[in-house]
Amino acid sequence: MKILFLTSFYSGLKKSVETGFWKPTGMPAIYKLIERLEEKNIPFDFCFIDKTAKDTKEYNIDYFKSSKFYVVGCKKKIKLPKILNFFFLKIIYLKKIYKFLKQIQAKKYDLVYIDRSNVSAFIIVHYFFKIKGILRLHGIGLQYVKFKKRRSYFIKNILNYYSYKLPFKTIIASRDGTPVHEFSLKFTNKKSNKIVLLNGVDSTEFSNEKETDNKNTINFLFVGRLEKDKGIIEIIKSFQNHNLKNDISLTIIGDGNLKEFVKEQTLNQNHINYLGPLPHSEVKHFYMNSDVFISFNYLGNISNVVLEAIKFNLLIITFEKDIKNEKDIDSNNFLGENVMYVNRNNAVSQLKNRITLLFENQNILQEYKLKIEMNLLPKIPSWKKRIDREIEIIIN
Repeated sequence: MKILFLTSFYSGLKKSVETGFWKPTGMPAIYKLIERLEEKNIPFDFCFIDKTAKDTKEYNIDYFKSSKFYVVGCKKKIKLPKILNFFFLKIIYLKKIYKFLKQIQAKKYDLVYIDRSNVSAFIIVHYFFKIKGILRLHGIGLQYVKFKKRRSYFIKNILNYYSYKLPFKTIIASRDGTPVHEFSLKFTNKKSNKIVLLNGVDSTEFSNEKETDNKNTINFLFVGRLEKDKGIIEIIKSFQNHNLKNDISLTIIGDGNLKEFVKEQTLNQNHINYLGPLPHSEVKHFYMNSDVFISFNYLGNISNVVLEAIKFNLLIITFEKDIKNEKDIDSNNFLGENVMYVNRNNAVSQLKNRITLLFENQNILQEYKLKIEMNLLPKIPSWKKRIDREIEIIIN
């Protein structure tokens, strides 16, 4: 079997592709998958869709002996009314996909592995090249709710809506707290095989032993993109000028559009440390020396960083489910009564109260940590086991 991956140009892989030296910093569900394919000598090539570039380029990466990596540029500026501009750009995008696949047609791929952002590319793959497809859902964001409730969104994305109904051989979704299962049942082809997988953690990299044990301070940690929908604004506001600022600390690790905002808001806040983006190997130190992990993702809270926090036996503070808007229902189902919740509509004041509660009653912190170790840690597979399961699905 020969596989072609067709996905977005993930920022965590971009540097590795462009330099030819394999040091991925993000998207472990992708980079660990292709590393394992390489180990198993299963042939594949990779096509990234880059909407910021114009040209198509081919790359070689030192880690992979025979696989080719392509970047297909789809950038185009057109001055048209917004709705017409969207459809015109989609046509250009599909023409680019067709042209690229025509150029590499001689490679005779058996399967195309497509991510959610490029679902409409399967129109070309299916109808013009007759290749089977796997659709990979790394969460579904707000699409589930928007397809159901917003007519304007449906009209604008009607091509994607139709593409989800195409006969993908299998649909593999990451269980990240978003309603991926409900989305798959309602908006994808009924005959497609649907599988939801929880991501894993590298067991060899993790330990529950703290490098330091300062009982006088409670250390909080945030790791993730610095974006509004990651809840970073609410988190910072909760810690700013807290009356326990001499007894608590918050470490923030990550990059994003709110980077300058975070820098500005944490000035003169000695108990808040913004470290910027760090390699995954260095983040381990901060997991090991923290007590509490905060995850305020607006869309779902069983992300990779939450799973890692569980592996390090950190108490997790996150959003309680919002049934009306269908948010964090699966997150709460998975995490259960083993974590501490706040209401997203009153997140700042409730998080402040949780901080005070944990400092004044540190036995509560230990009780939650015991729950996590007993009830959540056994649920998380190793990355090797998780990736081998996905390869089994792909091959079969």
